[in-house]
Amino acid sequence: MTKTRLCELAEKYGSDKVESIFHSYTPFYDQLLSGRDVKRVLEVGIGTPNAMNHMAKYEVGASLKMWKEYFPNAEIWGLDNDPSAMFTEPHIQTMMCDQSDRESLLSVAEILEPSGRFDLIIDDGSHQLDHQALTANTLIPRLLAYSGVYVIEDVMFRSELYSVLRFPTDVHIGNLSRTWDDCLFIIEGKWAQK
Repeated sequence: MTKTRLCELAEKYGSDKVESIFHSYTPFYDQLLSGRDVKRVLEVGIGTPNAMNHMAKYEVGASLKMWKEYFPNAEIWGLDNDPSAMFTEPHIQTMMCDQSDRESLLSVAEILEPSGRFDLIIDDGSHQLDHQALTANTLIPRLLAYSGVYVIEDVMFRSELYSVLRFPTDVHIGNLSRTWDDCLFIIEGKWAQK
């Protein structure tokens, strides 16, 4: 695929969403998000050097910073269960959340929902099947905008996850021969709210 501005931003901030670092997601994201009016972004899984041990010199919040520059007028939120992943800077806020715990997810939704729904929600958290399903099934009805998109990254058990999601889902498979979990599940808000 063609190198996009989002690929360049992923490289700039050290996000593993670009193939030159790890996954091949950024060209697809660039195409998926082209022309969308994205004002609010939520990413589950901020990442710490310990959690991102497959990458040398990872800095906390790499993809949040990438999204901030890609959507300069957007409000960016990150969720993680590791206190060392918490930080704040202009246009970026982070919150503690355990995506394996429905009550934790509902608590975060209750805090975030009054400010409006999200145009883009990405689950790049634990990558565990039950956590991915719980997070999607909990957050989509509460936080995803009708015109928004919800993406689950690094899907390892495709048929199993597909069977437990409550929403119509598209699947994008990247370079599985290079990275065996190079797979995205995509749920459009308009499909989820029918």
